[in-house]
Amino acid sequence: PHPTHDARIQETGGLALKPAQRAFFGRHRHATERFLWNLGPEHDERVEGLLDWVDTMGWALANLGLNKFLSWRQRGALFASADFRPWESPEEPGFDWMTFDEVQNTLDKTLQESIATYDPATTALVFVFLVSKSGSSVAIWRRKVSIPPSLQLKHNIEIQRIKRKL
Repeated sequence: PHPTHDARIQETGGLALKPAQRAFFGRHRHATERFLWNLGPEHDERVEGLLDWVDTMGWALANLGLNKFLSWRQRGALFASADFRPWESPEEPGFDWMTFDEVQNTLDKTLQESIATYDPATTALVFVFLVSKSGSSVAIWRRKVSIPPSLQLKHNIEIQRIKRKL
């Protein structure tokens, strides 16, 4: 077993997404101006730290992502704000699941295409974001986390059943 196989990933129940609502769903600016995909993570230690954490906790995040796909029965992705920590566990980041339907409302092509085209049987998507001070845009980074073969095998029939309906 992977060393992080028992890790419990904190979920925020949407709290971490609240400060990003305007940036994610606002119509004040074009999506290409609200979502900044080309910033280097090295400019903010919170972002670097969270991306490192995602890489380290890949197994646990893959497990959560797969379970979210199975329970929602549609594609989606995990989102984490580099500027948010759950009050119950401030030393760890918190994650939220957004479905493809929800992400469509962002009008961001990169985000939409990422979620529309990934294979939920083999990959979980994790997006790390940092909201601008004005709240009108987000810098955002994508990580693809491989779902371990043991989880793929365990849930294969249900995964294939859901994928046929997508």
